[in-house]
Amino acid sequence: SDQVAVLDFKVMEDMRAHYKLITRSRRGPPDGMEPTAEQMSTLCALLRETSAPYTDFALWGPNGNRTLRKILATGLMFGADGTLQRLSYSGPRSFEQWKVCWKVYEVAMIMANAATPPVLTAYAAHVESMAKQFGPSCWAVLYQAENRFRRERLEYLRRKESDALNVSIAAGSVTGFDPRMPWERCYDIAPDQFHW
Repeated sequence: SDQVAVLDFKVMEDMRAHYKLITRSRRGPPDGMEPTAEQMSTLCALLRETSAPYTDFALWGPNGNRTLRKILATGLMFGADGTLQRLSYSGPRSFEQWKVCWKVYEVAMIMANAATPPVLTAYAAHVESMAKQFGPSCWAVLYQAENRFRRERLEYLRRKESDALNVSIAAGSVTGFDPRMPWERCYDIAPDQFHW
């Protein structure tokens, strides 16, 4: 419900330059996968607040200015009584559609210096392996689990890793968590934490 100022052209250009540097790309983000200034503004506001960098893939995807309507899909999901039922949900209809939304998110996270390509690619590969293992008929359930993971569990992982860092410092040991770039570690360990 909050409003954030849209990032100006110079900030966006600096973030594009950062993406090129990190990915060693001369062209920048792949065609159609570059987030809009509005999408980047929202993500950067979350990152500044140290909130989980959650974006709703029912709204977040390529050509952000054109996809202002929520994506609606139907699939098998667990109903209130715990049985599988065909229900409507907001979000990508398939893994392929999810991957396109993820790619825009991945580019945005790299542009914002919130995570690196190998970690983000590994997370997407994990989701893909689950989608292949369970098949298209289970996609609605898988997407809901993945969506909740990004919305709820990433923040839990950040707190857990931050606490582990405090214990490590007190014990004189090291950990892989860097509080300046917390989401890097969270996405790095996500495949081990995220089991459906």
